[in-house]
Amino acid sequence: MSSACLLSFKLLLLLLPPYDKARNAVALALSPVVRALIDPDGALRDIRDLDSISFSDWFLSKGGTRMSIQRMWDPVAYALGFIDCDNISARCMLTIFSLFATKTEASLLRMLKGSPDVYLSGPIRKYIEDKGGRFHLRWGCRQILYDRSPDGEILVTGLATSKATDKKVVKADAYVVACDVPGIKKTTSIPVEGIKVL
Repeated sequence: MSSACLLSFKLLLLLLPPYDKARNAVALALSPVVRALIDPDGALRDIRDLDSISFSDWFLSKGGTRMSIQRMWDPVAYALGFIDCDNISARCMLTIFSLFATKTEASLLRMLKGSPDVYLSGPIRKYIEDKGGRFHLRWGCRQILYDRSPDGEILVTGLATSKATDKKVVKADAYVVACDVPGIKKTTSIPVEGIKVL
């Protein structure tokens, strides 16, 4: 684990009261991450079986506390670019932790041999554009335009967007909006749970 990751982890651990630190230690001692130090392949097999439960459910079943999740593990999950521990699988979190524990270079995140724009997002964007898709970057979505079918189902018909003084309505066969659920709720009056996501 890199010194920066280790320092961040230790700082989060300092925020916990002694009781929560002790329960945290017990939960981690019972985790496959400890086995990964001796038997990485066996630990990953155990971790794969945890895909059906959330990290919170797994952690609490091993003796961890809710305060540890709120003050330590949720910030760790968010920092890794994930969602909170109640909604992420135990497999995802424990896979990352076991890699950090066993591979000293894992925290460098050298997944690509060069710029992400060239080797990751660039090819994805080119593929989508080659298929006729379009990107509307830096355009703020001001309103989701929609109709309701007779049975009450919501059908999105367009996105009212703007950038500086420019305004336009984006109409498409399918819509992908990259923002969090609270952001979507601020954008429109449509109840998010009423939108069918394909």
